[in-house]
Amino acid sequence: MEKTKNWKKILLIAVPIVAVILIVFGKDGYGFGIIALICWALAFLDLARIKLGDYEIDFMTKKAVLTDDERKIFKHNYDLVCSFINEHTKVGYVNGNALDMIYKAFDEARLNLPDDIVKFTEMWANKAKDAFVLHRQWELLPVGEERSKLINKEFEITKEVLAMKPAEIYRKYLKVDKHDKD
Repeated sequence: MEKTKNWKKILLIAVPIVAVILIVFGKDGYGFGIIALICWALAFLDLARIKLGDYEIDFMTKKAVLTDDERKIFKHNYDLVCSFINEHTKVGYVNGNALDMIYKAFDEARLNLPDDIVKFTEMWANKAKDAFVLHRQWELLPVGEERSKLINKEFEITKEVLAMKPAEIYRKYLKVDKHDKD
């Protein structure tokens, strides 16, 4: 992939150099120069992309863009996290179904996704497990101070789940028109 980037950089530099050489030696380099200007304009307007194998290379950032299959992996993981939040919101606590969803998101992230998403899903899987256990514990207790403490601990986790914003962490991987300018 690095060889391809270097090759394209050399080609983009060579096009205007050849145009100048043709003009200097009195050859018809103007047509070639116009083509060179169009290539450079497309590169700097971020309109030119080259598809090589399964990757799409962007002239401006020279970074690989996600393939459709990679984007589907990120999107599926994001959907699992959102389903966890929705299930938790619907029933009001972390039930077995919600716990399964967040653990599945964590397992998939460990296999396929970057470290920041792995840490994010791991943190929420641990919190979901804690909330699940707290809920099971207080259900068995009679009304009293200990039960109230467990309910309050679970409620703190519930507030955190309701404030979750998974789009903030996934957006940088899924957003199509965002490019980091170097």
